[in-house]
Amino acid sequence: DIQLNTGQYLGQQVTIFGVVVVGAGITTTSWTDAYVQDNSGYGINVYQSGAIDPQLKRGNLVVITGTVDEYQGVTEITNYTVEVFQENAPLPQPLILTTNEANDLQWEGTFIQVEGEITDKYSAGGGTNISVDDGTGACTLRIWDSANLNLTSFEVGDTIVARGPMDIYQGSAQLLIAYQEDIYEPGGGVLGDGSGFATVDPDSLPPDSAGVSVSLLLWSSPTDTLRTVRILVPVNWGWSANPDDIALSGNGFRNSTKKVVMEYDEFWIQLNDCFLTGTDSGKVTISKLTTPPDSVYSYFWVKTAVEGGVPQFIAASPRVVVGSHPIYWIRDIQTNSAQFTDVVTLRGVVTVGSGVIRTDRTSAYMQDASGRGININKSGTPDPHFQRGFEVQLTGTISEYRQVTQITPETGIILDSSAVLPAPIDVSTGEANDPRWDGTLLRAHGVVVEKYTTSTQPPYDYNILINDGTGPLTLRVWGTTGINLDSIDVNKAVIASGVGSVYIDRDGNPNYQILPAYQEDVVIDPTYQPSLEGVSLDVPPNPFVPDRGEKIKIRYNAGAVNNRVTLRIFDTAGRLITTLLDEDARLIVNTFEWDGRDRYRDFVPLGTYICHLEVIEPVTGKKRTRLAPIVVGTILKK
Repeated sequence: DIQLNTGQYLGQQVTIFGVVVVGAGITTTSWTDAYVQDNSGYGINVYQSGAIDPQLKRGNLVVITGTVDEYQGVTEITNYTVEVFQENAPLPQPLILTTNEANDLQWEGTFIQVEGEITDKYSAGGGTNISVDDGTGACTLRIWDSANLNLTSFEVGDTIVARGPMDIYQGSAQLLIAYQEDIYEPGGGVLGDGSGFATVDPDSLPPDSAGVSVSLLLWSSPTDTLRTVRILVPVNWGWSANPDDIALSGNGFRNSTKKVVMEYDEFWIQLNDCFLTGTDSGKVTISKLTTPPDSVYSYFWVKTAVEGGVPQFIAASPRVVVGSHPIYWIRDIQTNSAQFTDVVTLRGVVTVGSGVIRTDRTSAYMQDASGRGININKSGTPDPHFQRGFEVQLTGTISEYRQVTQITPETGIILDSSAVLPAPIDVSTGEANDPRWDGTLLRAHGVVVEKYTTSTQPPYDYNILINDGTGPLTLRVWGTTGINLDSIDVNKAVIASGVGSVYIDRDGNPNYQILPAYQEDVVIDPTYQPSLEGVSLDVPPNPFVPDRGEKIKIRYNAGAVNNRVTLRIFDTAGRLITTLLDEDARLIVNTFEWDGRDRYRDFVPLGTYICHLEVIEPVTGKKRTRLAPIVVGTILKK
């Protein structure tokens, strides 16, 4: 009410009840300059000359009584008294706007979040200005030197998320970024994510114990309030995955909600609306568990996040020792390799032998009963003790090299020279593009869409791209494997096996692939027949209005990967308006949007148009077409 009717309230005494979003002493150290926001979704500046008010600290829920004033367009409360109602209260959710919308002065004082590309960064009068643009128009972020933020990692061209209250400077809007956690790369979370501590009770149990209850005690550091907690129940334990078998207690979980989320074959316990602090802890008790039959270290992996953050692993997730003389699961090491700084012992079967992928060093792969694998890496000539089908026990150190997790063995013994190989995990070509499969034996089935060598002399290394309609997957076939690929060609279907791996390109981007290592790892599927049977075209029957920014979604089925797909728009007289798509299908089912423009990028006139889908099967040359009407309309004006 005050922000929308400032003139009505000028000079009046008011009382507000809200959360401090930016505390005093951040944007300046010479006077009180803070921002408070209430449940109306609007915020306001609080000002006091001559001193910094310590009661106006971020996260304090306060009652303020003072006088409404305005200074150079900024509405503020002055001559105030303040009462702290609660400390460490949750911050209000920021209002998410486009960068252009963030220039609208109606949001003055309000906590706002934008995301966009940095287009300019420069020093200006005791601080730094950063221009951010998401394509709609730039807005300005203002970071005062007194906030002591580290901005060295943010450069022109970077995409960032930033949040802060809107301030007005010389009649223009700017967002005040006052805390390090309020400026970050998208998807990376904010400062405080992954903080906190956890212990487990009991911390040791016998194997094959049924009806077990395990309790995790969680709390935070003095500077962070944890709002989200995720706990991974060890996959080698038996459990009902029933939320009723989860009990919460403690002040940190007094208003929390709980649910069980399944991701692949893993069960995560998700706790929202938490309030874990340095003094308010919480306990999670998981009942009706059954310990595994093996002697292993079992980790209850914990992720945490602060308000607006993304859950990250805490520094030390707790573990339960099951049985005597335990070993480590490769799955746990692949889940969070950063926690394994000491020597570990692994036991598993070699899936790719030494000297197959590389001949200048030991680079082999092993996989254990947890269903995950890992690279065995050691300098020097290839170690002959690592042969496919050998069951081995290794003791060594864990490291990461270009996102590949590896163990460098210090000692090792061969337990069996004719062990049964683990069965590969069947995945779609799209599913195989995932970092979780690093080192794990996979099998995928798809049509070859591309094949090329990356070598200039023998032995030739090949990249073969296959696709089952869910997305392309790279088979990286090293020349040292000796695999004969003469019969593997475009438009043939193959069944490919290999361990998951990652390749970091020149721009630093990860590209996931599988590594066939033996001739039997790449075989032609003789049953595959190219098809046009599923070809279809689906267009919504409703008119759409391009000059209002609307687009129409055109959904089609290409029948099979590699079929040639051409999508055109004609008028009712048969004249070509535009060609939307002309390419080999990489997805069997796909959606394309038309914005109502012709080939010259002009909006088409009102009326009815024909969407024409043509699909050609490349081997036989057979063709199938589908037609659907599209109506372009407009808004009726009075």
